[in-house]
Amino acid sequence: MWTILASFLDYNVSIGSIITAIALLLGFGISTVFILYEWVFRVTPSNDKGFDEDLKEDLDKWLSENDEKMNCCDKLNSILKDYDISCSELRRRDNIVLVIGTIIITASLLIFGNAVNASQSNLFPIYAFASIVLYSIWLICIHWTSNKLDDIQYRRIKAMEKSLTRHLSYDFGMYSYIRSKISDKDYWLRLRRSFWDVILLLLSFAWLLMSLS
Repeated sequence: MWTILASFLDYNVSIGSIITAIALLLGFGISTVFILYEWVFRVTPSNDKGFDEDLKEDLDKWLSENDEKMNCCDKLNSILKDYDISCSELRRRDNIVLVIGTIIITASLLIFGNAVNASQSNLFPIYAFASIVLYSIWLICIHWTSNKLDDIQYRRIKAMEKSLTRHLSYDFGMYSYIRSKISDKDYWLRLRRSFWDVILLLLSFAWLLMSLS
């Protein structure tokens, strides 16, 4: 990679080398940024409120009020229905990420596999660029944005769990239970969250080694 960059600075570089360098910088840059985000900047259990406090207060107030149109059981059923819809939306989004990821990641790895015997070919830079860009598009546009939406929805779900726990007199909800069992020392969670970022880093490193061979 440094050879490619040095050649670029000397203005004695082919278009293919430029494309390869751009692909490698893109892969290393995106993967490093996301890994740092997961390990340094992302909210940890100790400083995460975990739920939408305003929503919880509204639900507690609504359930405590006397309402001639809806009794307490009807109100609880309404919240439970909302809770079920929210959880279903999380599962639906996870399935979409999984299906699209299966297609794009497989395509990215297949391109890498086909390029093993074409390291000296003029098509090698195109292979490298396509493989890394495909993976990066999925990681940013699908995986990362879905995680952001999930974080927002988890706060709503856990607010409903807190409110229902209070009125049902038992610890309701799996998401709040899981969060209560996780601490800042549980590094496996950060490893799990950054898994696909590490895969992109390794893929970029593999392309770098191939480009230097």
